[in-house]
Amino acid sequence: MRKSRLSKNQERRIKKNLILSIVGSALIIILLLKFGIPFLVNASLIISGSKTQKTETIEDKTLFVAAPILNSLSSATNSSRLIISGFGEKETIAELFVNNDLKDESRIDKSGWFSFEYFLDEGNNEIKVRIIKKETKSNFSDKAIIVYIKTPPDLEIDTPRDGEEFIGNNKTALISGKTNGSDVFINDFKGIVSGDGLFNYEYSLKDGDNIIAITTIDSAGNKTKKEIKIKYSH
Repeated sequence: MRKSRLSKNQERRIKKNLILSIVGSALIIILLLKFGIPFLVNASLIISGSKTQKTETIEDKTLFVAAPILNSLSSATNSSRLIISGFGEKETIAELFVNNDLKDESRIDKSGWFSFEYFLDEGNNEIKVRIIKKETKSNFSDKAIIVYIKTPPDLEIDTPRDGEEFIGNNKTALISGKTNGSDVFINDFKGIVSGDGLFNYEYSLKDGDNIIAITTIDSAGNKTKKEIKIKYSH
């Protein structure tokens, strides 16, 4: 009886596998006799280590780090010293950037809290933070822009003149001037500052000497104060 084509193919595969097994076994015996067992152990460790490194590399590439969250900051300040704090993934590194330049690093503790002490440059300071975990970098936090203003605002008083005397039935004096501050106060009363910095306020006089304090305050809290004395009589 003739063998079928399928049977012949199966016999060929069996013979091929048998030959490969014999050759492989012979090769292992030869290597074992020539180099000893340590060689085979080291070879297996190298192969195993290569697979582990590949797995770690894949894990690193897929690592995701969430962007940190900054605590709120004032938009303007008259102090150069600023504490910047927030939250991020615990036990990673937070990087502080000011005006797109890396300024400092801080270790995030087990609670996820980080903090920086930074001294501002005068003018605008754009602040943002990102996190580094192993070789992976997070996106930046929402940026905060803080204006550091150390110079007090200008204040000019146009009317009345210091020492001016008012006589008659009109007991009102128009206090007017110009400032680059955001608010102006005449004694305890708030005046209105226009877009071009002009202000005016009608102040009720009392008989005799009237001491009037005009104070202007900018957005950072800097103050400029001037006093004038005017006199009223019937």
